Amino acid sequence: MLAMTLILITVILSVAHFYLKSGALVSFAAFAAAVFGVIVAFAYYEPLTSMLLIRGYGGQWASAGIYVVLFVVTFAVIRTAADFMFGQDVELGNVITRTTAIVCGILTGLIISGVVLIALAMAPIRATWPYARLGDGDSDVTIARHMRSPVKPLIRADGIVTGLFGWISRGSLSSKKSFAVYHADFLNQIHLNNYKAKEKVYSVAGNRAVRVPKKGVRKLDSNNDNLTVVRMEVRNADIKKGGARGPDGDVVFTLGQVRLICKKKGRIDTRGSADAVYPEGRIVSRRTADKDAKKQDLTGVMSGRVLERRSLDKIIRLGRDEFQIGGKSADARVDLAFEVPSDKEAVLLEFKQNVAVEVPASAPASEEAEQLLNSSGRKSPAGRGPAVAGPGDPNT
Repeated sequence: MLAMTLILITVILSVAHFYLKSGALVSFAAFAAAVFGVIVAFAYYEPLTSMLLIRGYGGQWASAGIYVVLFVVTFAVIRTAADFMFGQDVELGNVITRTTAIVCGILTGLIISGVVLIALAMAPIRATWPYARLGDGDSDVTIARHMRSPVKPLIRADGIVTGLFGWISRGSLSSKKSFAVYHADFLNQIHLNNYKAKEKVYSVAGNRAVRVPKKGVRKLDSNNDNLTVVRMEVRNADIKKGGARGPDGDVVFTLGQVRLICKKKGRIDTRGSADAVYPEGRIVSRRTADKDAKKQDLTGVMSGRVLERRSLDKIIRLGRDEFQIGGKSADARVDLAFEVPSDKEAVLLEFKQNVAVEVPASAPASEEAEQLLNSSGRKSPAGRGPAVAGPGDPNT
């Protein structure tokens, strides 16, 4: 397996270098440099990526490229400063020096290899790179099964790195916008975003690509499995202009590129940690439903509509007609159904790799809400809008 080979080679080279070339203090400083590199990379790669996308640079490669550059630059600066401060002549005894070199070498190697695995997973390449966490996209094993039990390397270097930063973002260095909330289920998230890369499904979007309007989160009754229906309005614009339109003029995404971030009821801020809930499918009119899809009839105010239950790798294409309402240009309306646990409440809707918007409080579905949502397209009242940007926030 490529991932395991990469991890082992990186760890062995790190240990060998520290053991042969570095003193105890320099070895520890290099490990500290790797930790700070992770902090800087995770905290600032999204704001910088957004800046590049707005200017039309980088495209799908921007996130992975900036993430690696931030880590390398931070690591190199701190490592160089450590060499300058401590040099190679600080001796603390052979036992301490060798033990420190081995321990710090292993930890630093794991961090470096974890960063590389994460960057490869962010990049728009094959679903099997750096490893087939959610399958190869072609086999008969469903993506749902892989989501329940993802394929992981024997040594989970990428999990160590994300776990480290998630712990830091919830601890003494925490902010109002926790990484463990904005990027709940981070590894599955980035692998899902590129799951259909070979079908040219873009992994990124502009920072105003989607929104959730007021009353856009509706809860259906128990006859419909306690579904939560979220109205996602998709902006018809190029990525450079804040939308999600691809080179062919359509907005294309998979269900796995949409996530509802949920926290325990009563804790609707973006501190601490959260869970990612993925769509069960799209709600459409019974007349326009795909005859081959597994359908569930809805009742009450949703009567006449069906839930098309789909796999997370289902590609949804929004063409020109989807952005025309009453003969006028408007945001495309996409109703997605989620099975939100009864003790959870949605706080964010996330789209692709880099977009997160706050959502209004959920309310029982009603005729009034449906009329409001279907009345005016682009001019419909907005919900709480894009989340305010901060370090590690994808909406900068």
